Amino acid sequence: MSDRWATFDCYGTLIDWMGGIRGVLEDLFPDHDATGLLYRYHDIEPTLQEGRGVPYRQVLTEGLTLLAEREGLVLADEDRTALA
Repeated sequence: MSDRWATFDCYGTLIDWMGGIRGVLEDLFPDHDATGLLYRYHDIEPTLQEGRGVPYRQVLTEGLTLLAEREGLVLADEDRTALA
């Protein structure tokens, strides 16, 4: 890497990525442990990305849908893209 260029990870630094996802989960499923759901979501997400070249919006949508299915939670069709 050139001395002129440096990488900067804005996720978790400028953007509270975990807090944002947790907030959406809390809004969608107010009667459930949002922090627990967040950790289970983060177990799912990498499996959806592995070996696939799909847009991250699609990963977020599929991940939320799969989380709801695995946890037995009701996710309205219009909420499937809430993370994306």
